[in-house]
Amino acid sequence: MSASVIAVPPPKPLGSVLAPRRSKILYSLGNNAYGMYLIHYAFVSWLQYLVLPAAWPAVFKGCVVFAGTTLLSWGSTAGLRRISAIARTI
Repeated sequence: MSASVIAVPPPKPLGSVLAPRRSKILYSLGNNAYGMYLIHYAFVSWLQYLVLPAAWPAVFKGCVVFAGTTLLSWGSTAGLRRISAIARTI
């Protein structure tokens, strides 16, 4: 038995199908992604510690930490990128 390979051209990128025009929010997210990756751990740790004593369901705590980390790391990175020396790095 032999395996056959059929060459199929790749489909149109999913982003161009779902969002054909450029989104400022997604553009900003893409530009700040590396910086967010670098600094997100501090925010995750702090926010988990802050919500630990709360009597909330674990899923809700996770959503709060995720949303908070995303917003804080995104905002911090966007602010840090205004400093020219840091902008060249991240």
